[in-house]
Parts: sequence; C-alpha cells; structure tokens
Amino acid sequence: MAVGRSSSIDNLAAEDGFGRSTSAPRERQPRTTPHRDARHRPPQPIRTLLGRTAGRLIPLGPAWEAAAALVLPESLPPDLALEPVPLVFQGQGLAVRVRCYSIGKMFDRARLQDQILKRSSASSIRAFPEVMSSVYRVPGGDAAQGDIFYFDWGCIVFWGLEKSMERHIIKEIAEPCLEGDALSPDRIERDQLRLMYTSSPKTVMENDTLALHFRFAGDFNVKLAISFALAQSTKLSVAEEELRRMGKRLAYVPDMLADSGEVPLTERDTMRAVGHLYRQMAAVTLLGAALDVPDAMDSAPSNITALYKASYDYLEVAERLSLLNDRFQVMKEMLELCRTLGQQAHYAYLEKIIIWLIGLCVLIAVLQLIAFLGWRPAWRQ
Repeated sequence: MAVGRSSSIDNLAAEDGFGRSTSAPRERQPRTTPHRDARHRPPQPIRTLLGRTAGRLIPLGPAWEAAAALVLPESLPPDLALEPVPLVFQGQGLAVRVRCYSIGKMFDRARLQDQILKRSSASSIRAFPEVMSSVYRVPGGDAAQGDIFYFDWGCIVFWGLEKSMERHIIKEIAEPCLEGDALSPDRIERDQLRLMYTSSPKTVMENDTLALHFRFAGDFNVKLAISFALAQSTKLSVAEEELRRMGKRLAYVPDMLADSGEVPLTERDTMRAVGHLYRQMAAVTLLGAALDVPDAMDSAPSNITALYKASYDYLEVAERLSLLNDRFQVMKEMLELCRTLGQQAHYAYLEKIIIWLIGLCVLIAVLQLIAFLGWRPAWRQ
C-alpha cells in the first residue's frame, strides 16, 4: 500500500520502555550474558527472529585471532600503540549502536547525492559502486556526530546517532530520494548491532555484539564492512516479511484441501496470487547481486574482508536466502496445484454441460423421428 513519504517515518517514534518499536515487532534487541570462560559457559538458548537466529557465536577469523591488538588501521600512526589506554575505552569500553533501516526499493543516486551536498561538504562524502557515506554534523557545529551509509537498494545504516537524528535524516534526506513510494511504517524493516571499542577485544561475534580494539574506533573500513553485512541482512528481511504475509493470507488453503478436497480460491484469486509470488521471486533474484560479496570488500585488507565475512555469516544471509528460495518453491507448487485442481473442476463442469446438451440433442432427435414416422397424438385424431 502506497503511503506518503512524509508520514512513513512518524510511527518510528512509537516505542515501548525497552527502546523497541511497537509498530515493528520484528526489531531485534541485543542480549548480554556474563563474561565467563567458554569451557564453563552454559548452553545459550536459541531464538529465531525474522528468519535468523539470535544468540549465536561466530569467530572473526585468523586475521583477528592472531593479534587483534597489534593490527593497526592504516589511518593511524604506529606510535599510537605506545600511548596509554584512553579513559573512555577502559573497562567495558565505548559502546556504539549501529542501526539499519530498509525504507524503500531503490535510491535515486544522483538526487541523493544532491540532497547530501546541500547539508554537508563534498569532502565528507565517500562514494562506492553500491553505497555512499557521509559524516553527520549538527547544523551550526563542526564536530562529527556519526556516520551514515546510504545503500543503493534502499537501506540506510547509522553509526552512533540518536533516534531523533535518524528520523530526521530519513524524513528529510532519504525518503525524497527514493524511486517510488516509501514503505509504510508497518513494512519498514530494521536491525541493529552493538559495537564495543575496548582495550580487551574479543575475536568472536556473539549476542549481536562485537568487541574490537579501541584503535579501530576511527577506522572507516571497519564501519563499511559491518554496514554492508547489516544492510544486506535487513534488505533480505523485507523479502522474508513479504513472503510471510503472503503465506499467512493463504494458510487456510492446505487445510481446506485436506478437509473438503476442494479449492477455496477462484481462478482469478489463484492467478493474482501466482502473479504476486512471481513478482516477489523476481525481486529476490534481482536482489541476489546485492547479496554477493561487494567489490569494496575484495580490495580491502584481509582483516576487513574477514570481518565482513564473519558479520555476513553471523547474520545468516546465505542460509536465509537459500531457505527463502525453498519457501518460494513450496508456495509456487501449492499455487500450481490449486490452479490445476481449479482447471480440472472447470473442465468437469464443462463436461457435465456437454453431456446434458448431448442428452437434449438425443431427445430432440427421438421426437423428430417419431414425428417423421407419422405418429399423431390422440387429440389430433
């Protein structure tokens, strides 16, 4: 259902006391568990939320396991390792919230760039084949508040911004640059991760939380890698939710077939459902290119590529895409069965009509034969 762009973000402010959106119950919230030795840690409960599992544990790979604290970003001088740990990174460290929204199908890249340039300088924009990034600054201030990544397939990833800022950017910058209408509030997908910059990094991603060394706090490639994986996962959630809605509408069909043996759909309804299914399948097929490994990650350092792959695996993008295609196939077979049974019922109805017409023709022929042989009723004698 098409809605106005100016109203699709208003309901984002409706949240409960735990910071979760009441208009989108599919949003995940990170869980924290006590820091214990992995050998004595009790089994974590597995939760499935919108097609993927929360509470998993994924290693970052050998590039981070070797010595995360000794791997310096290229943008920082090597002598920084001799400096003491800043106060903000001591203890649990600095927590940064990474939040992603999928608000539409595609962005008009040229119009989006013009909108960004109106509110920031050209030096703050970085452009890649599938994404543009900018640094957000409060109007009238010079200090950077956070980073924003605009992906061509209609996703936005915010780093370290308040929710009021996110709503303002979506409403004033992102939505006017969409190709087509923005998604309605109940169809906007969102996801989030938590990044910890600390002096005691961990080489695994668990409970939607990633702990990196504080030296990577200003590394752009780290933000790009995590943003790519999070945007791909959130965009895939749109297709999962659309198929879930369609399956919910047609959930009664198998029960009706099992109970009565009849198709509860008319031919028109069946064809409309088939058309809607094929439209979703085409959208997922086109989305396949966006879910591949980005070109920016192929040319990135080995530790950044490993970070992207770990985030991609943690979000189960490949497994969810395969499962989504399987669900498409099951839905397609069910609708094909309904269409076949509907056609057979229609053909059986036509056969009955033809049989009745043949019987009527035989009756007329018999009456004509009797009349031809000269039979006359008694009243005409």
